[in-house]
Amino acid sequence: MHEQTMTSLEQLAHDEPDIALLALLYRDGLASFEDQTWTGSNDGLTLGKPVGEIPALHEQVINLDIPTFQRLLLQMIETAGLPQQWPELPDTIRSIDLSEFARAVIEWDLEALDRLVDDPSLSPALLMSVGSCAILPQMHALHKSWHDNFSTNEWRSNYCPLCGSWPTIAEQRGLEKSIYLRCGRCFSEWPSRHQYCVFCGNDNHERLAYMAAEGERESRRVVTCKECSGYLKVLATVRPFSPGEVLRRDLESIELDLAASDEGYARPAQPGCSFSIRVSGIVTRDKSWLPWR
Repeated sequence: MHEQTMTSLEQLAHDEPDIALLALLYRDGLASFEDQTWTGSNDGLTLGKPVGEIPALHEQVINLDIPTFQRLLLQMIETAGLPQQWPELPDTIRSIDLSEFARAVIEWDLEALDRLVDDPSLSPALLMSVGSCAILPQMHALHKSWHDNFSTNEWRSNYCPLCGSWPTIAEQRGLEKSIYLRCGRCFSEWPSRHQYCVFCGNDNHERLAYMAAEGERESRRVVTCKECSGYLKVLATVRPFSPGEVLRRDLESIELDLAASDEGYARPAQPGCSFSIRVSGIVTRDKSWLPWR
């Protein structure tokens, strides 16, 4: 299902050294999407509508197949070449509480990651980057089961209604040019509008601007906000992007990120909404599961 996107990511890694690592990590994550373990571990979980402005994952208990997550995380650590600088890292990953590691990644808890790995020379931000890629298949599985039961057209906040992340990109869809925001962590989508900053709510067109290559304003551009110095990429499409396309299109438009950065704009460092979850480690066996350890 994702073979074409994975091939495109490999080509992108070959052509663009600056984003090669992230492209390869995304490839590894997409390759794991079809593993039914991610979906099967949460067959009994029913995610309802978000309450008010609180994401649907808040205070939920998520089952995570630890051996599957561990394999993917170790694979990505190898892809990133981290054992060359931190040779003990694979053994550390095998020994720590990966349920807590996954919780920290989903909640964007850098301090917890730092405590878990307990290596001053290893940046928790680097661990967060790799861990976020490794948790993508589980987040995708949660989104698939949740999306069937809830229309995101009812969501009015600017962060993700499932996981609280800020949108990775915005899609400008079809002839109507409707704006939909897309999450790059769980791949949710929800409606938005033109001439509006999703990060601070600014809708004063005099304080908003855009940057685009010549002749590409309608197909892809970056919208900037002078109130909060944030920016968001807007990419035109006829139909919604698949999860793999969200990741690929974000990387392929890296020149827009660089253009915004050069002008002093940046994306928020923290998620749009804080929330808490509990991750329960399990081992899936023939459609049944057992507690991890």
